[in-house]
Formats: sequence, C-alpha cells, structure tokens
Amino acid sequence: MLQLVEGLSLREVLRHRGRLDPAEALAVLGPAAAGLAAAHAFGLVHRDVKPENLLIGRDGTVRVTDFGLARAAASTTSTFEADVLVGSPHYLSPEAVDGQRLDARADVYALGIVLFECLTGTPPHERETPLLTAMAHASTPVPLPSARRPELTEAIDEVVVLATAIDREERVPDAAAFGRVLAAAVPTLGAAAPIPTARDLIDDELVEDLTDDGHTLIASRYGEDGDPGIASGGRTRRLAPEDASEDASEDADEPHDDDGTQRLEPVILNQYQRPEGFVFLHADPAGVHDPTATAVVRDAGARRRGRDGSSPPARHAAAVEPRKRRGWLVLVVVLLLVAGSAVGGYLVWDRVIAPVTPVPGVLGADQPVAAERLVDAGFEVAIDDQRLHDLATPEGHVLAQQPADAARLGSTVTLVVSAGPAQIEVPDLVGSTRDEAETQLRADGLEVTVVEEYDEDLPSGEVVVSSPPGGAVVDEASEVTVTVSLGPAPVEVPVLTGSNEAEARAELRELGLDLRVADRRTDASAPAGSIVSQAPTPGMTLRRGDEVSVVLSDGPEQVTVPAVRGQPVDEAEAELRALGFEVEIERRGGFGAFLNPDRVYDQDPAPDSVRDAGETVLLYAYEP
Repeated sequence: MLQLVEGLSLREVLRHRGRLDPAEALAVLGPAAAGLAAAHAFGLVHRDVKPENLLIGRDGTVRVTDFGLARAAASTTSTFEADVLVGSPHYLSPEAVDGQRLDARADVYALGIVLFECLTGTPPHERETPLLTAMAHASTPVPLPSARRPELTEAIDEVVVLATAIDREERVPDAAAFGRVLAAAVPTLGAAAPIPTARDLIDDELVEDLTDDGHTLIASRYGEDGDPGIASGGRTRRLAPEDASEDASEDADEPHDDDGTQRLEPVILNQYQRPEGFVFLHADPAGVHDPTATAVVRDAGARRRGRDGSSPPARHAAAVEPRKRRGWLVLVVVLLLVAGSAVGGYLVWDRVIAPVTPVPGVLGADQPVAAERLVDAGFEVAIDDQRLHDLATPEGHVLAQQPADAARLGSTVTLVVSAGPAQIEVPDLVGSTRDEAETQLRADGLEVTVVEEYDEDLPSGEVVVSSPPGGAVVDEASEVTVTVSLGPAPVEVPVLTGSNEAEARAELRELGLDLRVADRRTDASAPAGSIVSQAPTPGMTLRRGDEVSVVLSDGPEQVTVPAVRGQPVDEAEAELRALGFEVEIERRGGFGAFLNPDRVYDQDPAPDSVRDAGETVLLYAYEP
C-alpha cells in the first residue's frame, strides 16, 4: 500500500535551513529512531537510512520510508565493491563497507551520520568518488560536531561518538537506545523557548505567502544530483477596473475575461538562497497593474513580519514613483528574457531529453524480466560480474539494484544477481560427541536438530548417524538431524528365584546380562542348587552387560540322629526337637510297660543316622 505524504523530507528541510540545533534534530531523529526500533524488533535492518528517507508530514509526523533495501538481520549482508554500492555511501557503516553481516547497529551508525549532518550542515566524510567516501567510514573516525560548531555541548558529541564508532561493539545496540541517548543529551528548554516539534520545521507558508497576490508561482527545487527542477502551483489574479494603473490602456492587447478584467501571467525573475531561507523574486508584466508591485521580494523573515503586521511590504513605500518603477521593470524583463533562455534550455534537457524519473523496482525478479522492465522504462542495464549468495533470493533473480529510487532517463542501472543460497557439504559426524557435532554444523552455517536413541554399539553421547549424511551438499541454513546414542537400551530383570543356577544364567545371557553367585546357604524350603534370593529385584531395569547377583540354596541342614532309647519320653522328644527334628510317639502296654513305664524302647531312624533338619523321628515308648 502506498501513502501520499504531504510535507518535506529531512533533506529538503536541511537545504532550506542549512542545519538544525540539537532540539530540532531530536524532534526529527527521536521519532525516526522509534520507527527503526519497531523494525529492529521484528528482525529487520533498513540498510539505507538517510535524510531523503525521513519524511516530515504537515502534521509533524515523522516517517521512515524506502525499506526497499531492508532485510532480515539473520541474512543481511552488504555488497560493496568498486562498481556496486548497496546503500548510500555517505551513510554506510564500516561493517557494510567490509561486506560483513549487518544488524541493527548499521542503522544506528547511519542515524549518527544523519545527526552529524543535521547539526553541522554537511556529512562527516566527503571524498572525490562515492567509493572513496564509503571507504572513509571504515578507516576514519567521525569528527566531533563541536569541531565545526563550537557551541555544541560535549553531551551531543558523545551521542555521535556512541553511534558512529568504527567498531560496532562500541556503539549503542539499537535505534531505541540511540533515541534514549539523544533525548538525554539535549538540554531541557525553558518555558520561554518550548521544545520544538517536527511540525515546526515544515515551512508550508513558503508557497502560500507567494500566492497571496494572486500570481502563479514557480518554485525551484533541487534534485539529488544538485540540478534544479521546476514545480508550479497557485492561482491567477483578477484586477478590478479601479485597481488598474493610468497606463493600463497601453496593454489593451493583453487577454481579458468576460467582465473586462485582465488575466495576469507570471514572470519569474530569480531564486537564490540565504542563511535565513529561500528568497523568491517575481514580477507582473509592466503596465498591467500598479507599477509599485513590479518586484516582490520575500524571504522567511519577511513573511513573518508581514503576517503579524509589524512591517508593511516595501512596495507601498514606493508608490510615489510609478514611472521610475516602470523603468526598473523594463530592466527586469530584459534580465528575465536572458535568464529564461538559459532556464528554457535546461528545462528541455531536464524535463524532455533526460528527466529524472523513478527507477522501476526489480528486486526479486528474474534477471531477463528485470532487464526488460528497465529497458522498457528507458534505462540502460548493466549486470554485475560477481554473483552473491543469498538465502532468500533464488538463483538468477535480482538481489540488489543501483540506483534503486530515481535516475535520469537513459542512465545505467546496475543489477546484482543472486547466486542462490550457498552450498555447504555436510561433515562426517559419526563417532563425534554431541557438542562437537553441534559446534561444527553451526560454524558451517547449518541448523541442528538432535535426536537421542539407544544404541547397542556406541556409548552414550556419541553421534550414531546424521540426516542428510556426511558428504551430502545442502543449502546454507538447512537443517541437519543428528542422532545421538543413549547407550544400550535398558533391560528388565526377570524373576530368578526357584530356578537353578544353569537355568538362570541361560535366561540372563539372552537379555545381555551376567549372573553372579553372591552366596550359598542352607534352606529347608529350597532344594539344593536353587536360587533363594536375587538383586536387583524382579521388574527393575539394567543396561546390557550389567550383573544380577543371586544366593543359592544348599538345601536343608544335615543333622545326626542321637540315641534316645531307654530315655524318658519327654527327655527324648525335647532333645530331638532341639536338633530340628519333628517327633512322633507310638506307645504300647504289656509287661514292658510294667517294667519301664513311659520310656523309649526303640527309634526310627536309628541312632547316628544323618537326616535333614525338619524330618520326623518316630519314637516307640511304653505306656506310663
């Protein structure tokens, strides 16, 4: 979307004013810095900040324009060679001259140069050619503004120093910081002199006052190459009969309207510039109306005096000498004819033969299409020999053009053609550590995504594989996925209790685990050779190669059966139970019971037999 801005560029203000005081510079560059800060917040670098691209509307709004060279900071570089400049040489940052990647500090540098020019009236570096001018930024520090204007404060000098340091690490980091530093350096003005705004710099009365007398005014403006151009505006004044002079009859052949009043045509005498502003001289044809109005001289100061009524125009003081004035008018007309011939010749060249005209924007277009558009528009086309890699611009499409805004018809427009994204070979990363792989890929200008997986062969932290693989050629900033080993996958420990040693060892071997016999013990509940306990417990996880410790059973404890024959039943039973045996008693009567009541007469198993603890010993005893 295009927006019509009624107002002036900062360049036109400087041509009109010469230079600004610090508060006036702040009124323009403060809002401009805020606008650039918004662009910086979105990752954009303007790359062509200069007075021509700072517009001041009639309402005082400051606009930053011409983002035709703006790029994302992540991919912004500057092309600088003997034949190609991307950006304006008076405002190029040192890193742009050196062809380095640009960031917000390149715009900060340009703001500092614009501030210097606002305060002093001229840029800091001016050499014989644009090439030498641009190179001066990379080798010569910007002088202090106070060296040219001693009345400027050290605080203002410090702002320029902070913004235009050759080493960008020493500059303020972005446009927002520049705005804060500049605001802090400008002294607060008193109530008698309020802080100016950008609106105060727009002198739109310049044209309005010159049209007050009813003349059509033609005001000279200056193009970027210093040549004057012509722009017109205003209206035609009608004279009532009582306004005509006594010699009006001499001009009876002049064109009239239906009501008898004459239509006055403008005559431009001269234009020049003084420190207080532009001065316009214009006159009416001799004898058409009051000869005291033959020449009207106005400058900025005269307009203001006339507005507040403090001083009437000088022409009324000369009303008593009309014939003398008419003689001056004849001289003025002669001078006008001479000047008109020169101006006419210039206008034919400037407006017909080789006018300054907008250059079609062809950034991003395919080279043949771009060249055709420029030729159709009346320009010559030159293609830069060197093609530059650019991530956002496809190969064979226009990456930059110089000039980019306006040029004389028939002049040459140089196109820089993109070589597309740079091609990068993916390195072989297998076996390297994760940190080594990430560092190498980022150093090569590639993006990295890390995926972790278990691997039975490579230890944890080493690269298993990359995608694309090593040796593949990809565009710069492409993504490379690196798979990093987590080591062998974890294994769940099985239930081993109750199994014998051989069975358990075979089961663990299949899982990649080892068996270790930590201990053996007697256990009446487990057969000899079986596993009675394990560590870790079932369900826990181990890595392949880890060990599982087990305790094997030696079976029940072996006990020798004592001889208890002839003992009282109670004593025999107590002795056997103390050794871990179970005891059963079988009794009988008879003569033996009479002789040996309640005594053991036999046992099974026999004395000195070896039995497992817990087995049952049968006692044969007499009735009590």
